[in-house]
Amino acid sequence: MAVLEGGRVAVAAATGQSAQTMTILALASSGDNIVMPKSHEVRSILGHFGVNVKFVSTTDPIEFAAAIDSNTKAVYIESISREDFGIPAIKDLAEVAAYHFDL
Repeated sequence: MAVLEGGRVAVAAATGQSAQTMTILALASSGDNIVMPKSHEVRSILGHFGVNVKFVSTTDPIEFAAAIDSNTKAVYIESISREDFGIPAIKDLAEVAAYHFDL
């Protein structure tokens, strides 16, 4: 896969949820926070590793921004929310994340 994509290494996952979990655990440790859409199933998995999950609406940039703090290591959104099939405010959320992570 890495050769096909022009990369150096690749990791394969059996499911989307396992790919999400691997990525988040590579970024966060016990005591860190992740901000993601409400009712996302990885919360129980991350909790076993001490990672706190803050659930937010991805259609409300103000709620999204309020959830980010100094312990937040990543934010996660999906292009169409499984919560309510809502379309997230991707541009606004990207601006919030860029501001908070000094990108």
